[in-house]
Amino acid sequence: MQVKVVENLRKTGIPFIADISWGTHIAAFYETKQDYFEITVPYFAAGLENNEYCMWIVPDPIQPNEAVKALKAAVPDLDTYWTQIEILTDAKWYHQYGHFQGEQVIRNWVNRCSFAESHGYEGLRVCGSSSWIGKRQWKDFMDYEKKIEDVIHSFKMIALCPYQLSQCDLRQILDVASHHQFAFVRSKYDWKYAKSIAELDRVKNMTKMAAGIVHEVKNPLSVARAMIQLLQTKRELESYSQFFSSILDELDRADGIITEYLSLVTTKEQALKECNLNDIVSSLLPLLRAEALQDRHDVVFHPGNIREISVDASEIRQVILNLVRNGLEAMSVESV
Repeated sequence: MQVKVVENLRKTGIPFIADISWGTHIAAFYETKQDYFEITVPYFAAGLENNEYCMWIVPDPIQPNEAVKALKAAVPDLDTYWTQIEILTDAKWYHQYGHFQGEQVIRNWVNRCSFAESHGYEGLRVCGSSSWIGKRQWKDFMDYEKKIEDVIHSFKMIALCPYQLSQCDLRQILDVASHHQFAFVRSKYDWKYAKSIAELDRVKNMTKMAAGIVHEVKNPLSVARAMIQLLQTKRELESYSQFFSSILDELDRADGIITEYLSLVTTKEQALKECNLNDIVSSLLPLLRAEALQDRHDVVFHPGNIREISVDASEIRQVILNLVRNGLEAMSVESV
């Protein structure tokens, strides 16, 4: 497995966060205006000091002039940096087209990043805003955050995304944390949420690491399988055919185990739609019966009158397959 060496780490300015690399996407939970400025002011002070172009999107009801006043207290010579920082309201940045358009906002961030590099800055440091998001916009904004998380590693950009705790329930906090590389809390009430967020970050990081290991193991298995198949074609090695077949069977078994493990550690979006379980089971019945017959079992299905439910059809198929396979393994000979 190749190890990527991270160079050119950036100072966050936030006392309890170590240096980070370009392409870092951070969620910050806060409660009061004081909490908010204690996060954002040192964050931008560090960016200005390190020759980064800065964009600060302030949340309602905070106004740009309040942000300027708070930043000037930490950066007395702020007047010399006005060509290096933009401070905008969330309405001017997120709703400049009349309504929120996530794809266009991402393009605007990328354009600002190109502008920063072309004008001699090290990169782009941004702080977004979430105060304007209502229940109707939540899913669209989370989709936008996910897309940022997917592409930000390609750019010399650092993004800080503050969320006010009083505006988020636990499900929304988990949504936010899952779409950022890590999250932290700055609030006198942080004991309520910090453990949940830290646990989610650990699970997320372990999941990513496990998925990477699985991919690395599958590659040599594929090479080994191809080499054995090549040896099987050699006439002078025909006497070893049985051994080659046994090796291929074991390689396939190992690959199957790894593939199944990968399906457990890889997250994917669910494709929910209205389905009838009778139809799903009926479509699986030939496969289930074929597997049962191998051990002289049988599978009988008696559909009943049931209503449609909202499910991910591919996932529910896998659940049914696993249940039936477990049942077949536990059965005595010639059972139904």
